[in-house]
Amino acid sequence: MKRCPKCERSLALYAFNKDKSLPSGLACWCRECTKAKNKAFYEAKREERCEKQRAWHHANPEKARANMRRQYQRNRTTRIAEAVRVKQQMDPEKRSAASRRHYERHRPQILERQRRYAGQTRRSSAPRPRLIVNSSNAPRHLGSTSRRS
Repeated sequence: MKRCPKCERSLALYAFNKDKSLPSGLACWCRECTKAKNKAFYEAKREERCEKQRAWHHANPEKARANMRRQYQRNRTTRIAEAVRVKQQMDPEKRSAASRRHYERHRPQILERQRRYAGQTRRSSAPRPRLIVNSSNAPRHLGSTSRRS
């Protein structure tokens, strides 16, 4: 048993974090008190930390973009696999409800996008030239004037 000076409770040794710099090898405060102190510090410094990060991103846009790309590439397969797994495990009714909530939350943007792209199709109305391969394995477009024999 060890006493926490912050909350003044006597707790089992496993309720304290390790700290090799102290003779006992355990931190002075219990885990709960330490967690509360860290959370308070984090919340108190949150705005300052965010402002510092914003300033760095503004001063170094290329590095920031490179870092984001690197992080995305590092976690890409994990994130995709997790999204697929969650979607497969999700109950169809819950998925439908989530879809409705998403629509209600983003309704103005969705309607604006629909208005912007109304009447447009994914493919252009002009037919695309088909690519064929002739006997010499050189690609050419159908309907072109030059023909190889």
